[in-house]
Amino acid sequence: MERSDLIQQFSDTREKQVKALFGSLVILNNQLQTLFSQFDSEVTLKQFVLMTMIKEEKEGLTYTQAGKLMGYSRQNAKKLVATLEEKGLVQVVSSEKDSRAARILPTKLFWEYFDDIQILHQKMLKSLFLSYTDEELKQFFQLFMRLYHGMELFEKEIRGGN
Repeated sequence: MERSDLIQQFSDTREKQVKALFGSLVILNNQLQTLFSQFDSEVTLKQFVLMTMIKEEKEGLTYTQAGKLMGYSRQNAKKLVATLEEKGLVQVVSSEKDSRAARILPTKLFWEYFDDIQILHQKMLKSLFLSYTDEELKQFFQLFMRLYHGMELFEKEIRGGN
């Protein structure tokens, strides 16, 4: 069976489309991880995504913030950070504002990594979204971001809240 056959089979009802979209999110995640690991054997896709978030936060993320952004528990975020710390890409320091909190900060090696990978990463992203017009990409972005709202509703339902 080909992907085009599956698309045809799942295109006629809302229920089937929802199932196909959900399955596709999982499949695309797997494919992205596989492709990413082919061009970067040092850092996993999840580590890379966390690093991009660390890169954008000037004061450094806490474990709780990192977990929330990544959709992880604090403990799972801590494990992911520990791996980056072992590789010398981040350092964890006590927060100046709250000594109980730790901040995840980039190291010199972190910035060197981004200098080295930037062009390759831009090529990958460009290739991934090349078939979209600017308007289609804008629409896709808006629709995809609405999934976060659906995820919040799903989480409330799972936790027993209405």
